[in-house]
Amino acid sequence: MKKQLLMLLLLAGSLTFAADVFDGRSWNEANKISTENQKPILIKFDAKWCPNCRQMDRVTFSDENIIRQLDEFIPVKIDIDTKAGISLAHDYQVTAIPTIVVLGEDGEVAYQQAGYQDPGAFAETLKNVLYTLKATAAVPQKQQIPLK
Repeated sequence: MKKQLLMLLLLAGSLTFAADVFDGRSWNEANKISTENQKPILIKFDAKWCPNCRQMDRVTFSDENIIRQLDEFIPVKIDIDTKAGISLAHDYQVTAIPTIVVLGEDGEVAYQQAGYQDPGAFAETLKNVLYTLKATAAVPQKQQIPLK
C-alpha cells in the first residue's frame, strides 16, 4: 500500500511539474520577460481538446532534460480556442496543433514545427535551435560597403 501511495504521489508530482513549464503567463508577459532577459520565446500552440497536446504535456514537457533546456527560453502556451490565441495562430500560420514556434530575440521565427515530439527528438530540436540562435547573434551585422 505504501509503495502504491508513493508511486501515486510521484506521478502527481510529475504532472504538476509539467504544468510548471508553462506557468500561465500571457503573451504580453512573455514578450516583456523575453526582452528583459534577452531570451528567445518558445510558444506551444495548444487546445484543451487536443490529445497530442496533452501527451506532449505529460511526456515531453515533464522530461527532466527538456525542463532544464527550457531554462534558456521563455515558454508560453497559447490556447487556440481563445480570441488572442486565434489571432496569434493566424499571425504564425499555425494550421495544426500542437505547434511549437521559437522566436529569436529579434522577434523573428527561428523554428516552427507542428505535431507531437517525444522528449528525445524535442531535446535535439531545442539544442539545435539554441545553437543556431546563439551562432546568429554572434555574427555581426553585415556592413554596407559603398560602391565605387
